[in-house]
Amino acid sequence: MNEKAGALIGKGLRGNRNLQTLSLKGNPIKGSIKEIAKAFDVNKKALSIKNLDLSKCQIECEHITEEFTDMIKSEFTTLKVLNMRDNYIKWRSADKVKDALKVNKTITRILLDYNPIKKHIIQ
Repeated sequence: MNEKAGALIGKGLRGNRNLQTLSLKGNPIKGSIKEIAKAFDVNKKALSIKNLDLSKCQIECEHITEEFTDMIKSEFTTLKVLNMRDNYIKWRSADKVKDALKVNKTITRILLDYNPIKKHIIQ
């Protein structure tokens, strides 16, 4: 699945009320995580995804957009586990994710290992 297909999945999630786990592991969806993040905003209380696996999706710093951090910060997010292992996320983008997690009330587990992030950010 490529970036275009990832964006289509994101748009398709806008009407979803049942899917609880979405695994896109190993697919080079890159910047289409923006569309997936928008689905959380558009769908508000209806989106029920609890487990989102974005590991090995060739996500880079530029793909960690405001929409993505807004998804984490949203009072309507249902995410409990966010897996972003083995991408190309560096410390500045990891810092954005860390800041978003400060207001998140649902995520209990986030996986960011195998990314070029400085140790102090992870801690």
